[in-house]
Amino acid sequence: MSNRRRLMAAAATVAVAAGGATAAHAAGAPIDAISVLTSSTVVRSCQTTGVDVDYDVAYAPDLRGYAVTAAHLDGLDADCAGQRAQVTLSGPDGPLAHLEGTVSGDRLTLPVDAPVPASDLTGVSVTLSA
Repeated sequence: MSNRRRLMAAAATVAVAAGGATAAHAAGAPIDAISVLTSSTVVRSCQTTGVDVDYDVAYAPDLRGYAVTAAHLDGLDADCAGQRAQVTLSGPDGPLAHLEGTVSGDRLTLPVDAPVPASDLTGVSVTLSA
């Protein structure tokens, strides 16, 4: 995986953790870096480390260029088995695709329904939930 993709995945993980930590702290809840506030209850995350995100890219004649055809999540913790993974691929103008699947191991592949121009991809966000 390229350093850029690792950096983006790490930044997304830090942003989610920081946002949850800020909300929990504001509510007076004791927290750590991997806790998330939902409603009035602090819930511990199943994922204790960052998740690596990689992509399948193939030539798409309709786009006259390369497209992202799948996203791969690697390094998922065993505690996340059965959790729903939601991935949003983003571009400069907002979301390009939303992908969903259920975690069953340390790697999850999520196909993209409609090819996303690879040149438009600028970010990714990953959410794991029960």
